[in-house]
Amino acid sequence: MDEHAEFVAEGELPPPHEPQKKKKTRWWVLLLDGLLVAVFAITIAVSVNVIYLSAAFNLPFFVNGMSMYPTLNADATDSSGRLLMWDRGANMVGDVVDYGYARTGDKDNWRASVSRMDIVITYYREDFQTNELGELKRDESGALMLKSGAKTKIKRVIGLPGETIWFQASYTDGPDYNRAWGKTTINPGAPDEQVITPLYTPADYPDVHGKTYNYPTVSRDPVALGEDEYYVMGDNRGNSSDSRDKGPVTMEMIVGKAYLIIGKRELDKNLEPKDAWDYIFTPWNYRRIG
Repeated sequence: MDEHAEFVAEGELPPPHEPQKKKKTRWWVLLLDGLLVAVFAITIAVSVNVIYLSAAFNLPFFVNGMSMYPTLNADATDSSGRLLMWDRGANMVGDVVDYGYARTGDKDNWRASVSRMDIVITYYREDFQTNELGELKRDESGALMLKSGAKTKIKRVIGLPGETIWFQASYTDGPDYNRAWGKTTINPGAPDEQVITPLYTPADYPDVHGKTYNYPTVSRDPVALGEDEYYVMGDNRGNSSDSRDKGPVTMEMIVGKAYLIIGKRELDKNLEPKDAWDYIFTPWNYRRIG
């Protein structure tokens, strides 16, 4: 007979089993767990965002001028709150644009997708070094040599290789022209002639704080583009320096195609963007261009 049976025989039962009391979780443990989960989630989100931007696009471009208003910097103001269609200065707020590769992810062939009305980041011919004959200089690898301090610009592609572009200032408004955008004709007089439909009307370029908006007032002679030349203009036609006075650009001068607005930045006293890399923490702030 086992020991338990002896207890039962003698009328004694084993002492009842008391369940172990569950320890209470301290509040600071829960808080710490929550913080760790949040940090982990943010780390993953930022990492995915950085990988996505690095794989699909190139470096971000800070739009610190008003030549593409109102497509870009539609709410850019200076420290006094004025729209920066006329002025530039410290504490300016502007868009950050991601650019570089084609939407297909084909990094080596993004240029093949550049077409009319695309927004591109480019240099002008005057940004490159020239020899005594006025020819563009190249380095040992064959790449064009930039001048010291040359900066990229952001513009819209209007004319494509082989076309003739004719820009005319307009003093009236119509379906294919207006005071703000002028009239741009592709291949004037040819059977395939077309007039670019304006994206904006004068109502999109308001007078602010007593300052009158500058509509374009100078027409240009027709320009015949070469086999590898593009005609670019800013959407803010009355406040843009572009192919109308700088001449066409070649595909080699175009360094990227703009795809996303990914945030806004301020300029410091040296007109340089502040916190240029904090855009990686705002993946929800993307907005497609075009």
